Amino acid sequence: MDTSFSRSTRSGRTFASWDSPAVIPNPDFETASLVQRAVALEQLSRPADDLFADMDPIPGRPCTTHGGRRLFPTPPMDGAIDNAAASSSTNAGSLPPPPIPSRRHLPIPSSPTLPTTISRKRRAMLQSRKNRKKREEAEKAKQRKFGGPAPRAKATQKHAQMAELLATPTTTKQTRHAEMGYTGLPDPKKEQAQRAYGLEELTEVHGFEVQPWDGKTPFPIVDREGTMMGVAIGHPEDKEWEQLHQHAAQCLEHARQRCNPVLSEDDMRRGEVLDMPVLESLNSESCFQRLASFTSSAFASWAPALHKYYCEELGKLQAHDPSLRRPFDSSVFMATTYNLGPQTVCFRHLDSRNLAFRWCAVTALGSFDPKKGGHLVLWECKLIIEFPPGLTILIPSALIHHSNTPIAEGETRYSFTQYASGGLFHWVDHGFQTVEAH
Repeated sequence: MDTSFSRSTRSGRTFASWDSPAVIPNPDFETASLVQRAVALEQLSRPADDLFADMDPIPGRPCTTHGGRRLFPTPPMDGAIDNAAASSSTNAGSLPPPPIPSRRHLPIPSSPTLPTTISRKRRAMLQSRKNRKKREEAEKAKQRKFGGPAPRAKATQKHAQMAELLATPTTTKQTRHAEMGYTGLPDPKKEQAQRAYGLEELTEVHGFEVQPWDGKTPFPIVDREGTMMGVAIGHPEDKEWEQLHQHAAQCLEHARQRCNPVLSEDDMRRGEVLDMPVLESLNSESCFQRLASFTSSAFASWAPALHKYYCEELGKLQAHDPSLRRPFDSSVFMATTYNLGPQTVCFRHLDSRNLAFRWCAVTALGSFDPKKGGHLVLWECKLIIEFPPGLTILIPSALIHHSNTPIAEGETRYSFTQYASGGLFHWVDHGFQTVEAH
């Protein structure tokens, strides 16, 4: 018998023959006997109760009882497998299929019973916490809707609560304001102050003190009673801030070149603005939107109660008249002014129509030496603050006379201010009607 394997083509030509010998089964191999032996082994592996249920006790080996059940001694196993296999081989044709061994299904232990109800006190506490969180979220959403994002707690802790105070000899109790308290009073000496005061004249003649400022460390300005009158907030910790405020100055210079001749002060206060497209273009610039958002957020960090007052009162105003437009959605201030330079220096003055007991924000822009010029002068405080470009200061502009020192020839200085008119708050508190109608 040829037990080799080879491959061939249809023509009979062989190729790549396999010379391995074929494996021939053992002719004495019998499957039936192996199956019978496996059945016998399975029967022997059944539990004792099932295997010997129908058998009588083995003679000479009495059974024992345990718990009411009869226990039989295990029969000897020597030769049991061979005998069972032989018996199965003899009666292979008549044996029924082996029964399936019975399986005992033990009950699955139930999990320990857990309390399905919470105590009434615990439930009330959880509900109270949930309601408080809901109110806080609603308040934050309200502030985000009107006054921009709420300040972060870490920023407030780092800057507002750990800053060193700058004390001044003045007192806010002596400031002048209108009878209703919403605005300041016009400056009676305004015509006498229409000139710039230099740094040397202010320090040597008028006895002012200079406050150096690097712009990185904010500080509050307080009167002799400890009342916070203003805050030098500086700028945020942003590596790109230098480029941002320089771009803002470039935008103002470009706007200056596009503007029409300046109107008289009386015309401007009556609202006859001829360069509205220029104003809207500046408001849409991302640099001024970022400045406005930072200023409003810093305002909320240093004076959260005042910031909330702005949000609530001016929010009522805008809800009453949705046609009103704010310069920046992320700021609580309702008005803004751009001083287009190119050498913006304010004379000694009051912004008497601003809200008397609140702040306005002043941001210096341009390119000048803050050690030599461009300072912010607070007259009642006898204080001169170095005011580098890109920084912001919050002051009560309706109560404190303020001005700037001149800058050198060839330098540029612009300013970006944000404020709210006291008349708006007066209007809201009187139910959106005049004093006579109220």
